[in-house]
Amino acid sequence: MVYKFESGREMLETIQDGIDLYSPSHGIYVFLYNAAGSVAYYYINNEEARKLEACARESGEYWAGLLGPGGRICDDPSHELYDPFKCSNIEFCNQSYAYGWIETRDVLCRTSAGN
Repeated sequence: MVYKFESGREMLETIQDGIDLYSPSHGIYVFLYNAAGSVAYYYINNEEARKLEACARESGEYWAGLLGPGGRICDDPSHELYDPFKCSNIEFCNQSYAYGWIETRDVLCRTSAGN
């Protein structure tokens, strides 16, 4: 599915609903990092995205499960450990909602029957 968000809040709510997103035009992959509403993002070029897609198809994993260290975490401002000197989850979404996003689940081929 292709997403065209009207606001950063709409994008954040989509991510917090468990939808992983990739922006081919900006090479950014973003997903829900924890139950506190934090989001994590990685810079992934289109070639690397194709490799992740192939690995996800083969393993049945989501892209986040295939990546190691190197992502950036944007916490929710209401979280007790929020650092006001770092970008918040809503700030990230406000800065990037208009990029054009696709749902990574659309490229994920589940290996188990019925999925």
